[in-house]
Amino acid sequence: LCERLATVAMETNDPLIRQVFFDAGEQLGKHIMALVPKVDKFLINECGCVPVVLEGSVFKSWDLLKQGFEEAIKCCIYNITLYQLSEGYTAAFGAAILGAKATGYQLKVDYDKTRTVFYNTQRD
Repeated sequence: LCERLATVAMETNDPLIRQVFFDAGEQLGKHIMALVPKVDKFLINECGCVPVVLEGSVFKSWDLLKQGFEEAIKCCIYNITLYQLSEGYTAAFGAAILGAKATGYQLKVDYDKTRTVFYNTQRD
């Protein structure tokens, strides 16, 4: 359904469908903003951003979501970087890392191989 709606929005510039995507992007941004205060400051300092891993095909409609997302995060004082998982990696990989960490075991992971930058904000 999302793919069909995105196609119609892009081809016809339908204002109602475009508003639905704007609102969806805005909600995504609001969810991230709600989590920012809970993100470990060490992680923000280490990465230089609030890192967010994306999952799902809805992000194929990013061109329609982006404006609402940017509206919701414009007051964030940190850079936000959205990542897509690289081929062969799933959310289960991240869950395994968190599970190991919870038991006190540190897995050595080259995160640059597991993800690619999808979108990045730049704050001065």
